[in-house]
Amino acid sequence: MLRLLTAAAATALAFSAVLIAGASTTDTDDHYKPANTTVKSTSTKTVATASTGVSLTCTNSTTSGKTPATGLGLFIITPPKFNDGYTATGKPKPCTDSARGTDVIATSGTWQAGFIDAAGDETAIEPNAGDRFRIIIPKAGAVDHNSFGCTITFAPAGPFALTG
Repeated sequence: MLRLLTAAAATALAFSAVLIAGASTTDTDDHYKPANTTVKSTSTKTVATASTGVSLTCTNSTTSGKTPATGLGLFIITPPKFNDGYTATGKPKPCTDSARGTDVIATSGTWQAGFIDAAGDETAIEPNAGDRFRIIIPKAGAVDHNSFGCTITFAPAGPFALTG
């Protein structure tokens, strides 16, 4: 189920709209546009598959963060919310899985996101195929409580970087 949080990368891809260029050691003018601005990312379908073949689907994922004033460094994002939307009373609906169960994903800690520029692409239009997005999940930053009574902790030993 570690791939669940790879889905966070899909959620955060909406941040790609703020990328003007990627960071490399020779391309020093790369920055987010707009810089020093709060941005929000939303995904309407996040799917993760475990090595067992069980897949998890969340139809609502959100996070936000403030881009750095300069450069392309990592920036702090709110712990993502993964659910299937909200009830009329505002309560989040659990995600569903292919084993016909439901999953409540709790996130916490200091999450980070940022772009990685492909080396040697300074003459290419940004963003380009070599650029990547990285999300850092903090230690135990996400916990899946499913309807089968299982609890799955993501990044249990320390921070984990997802790059895609």
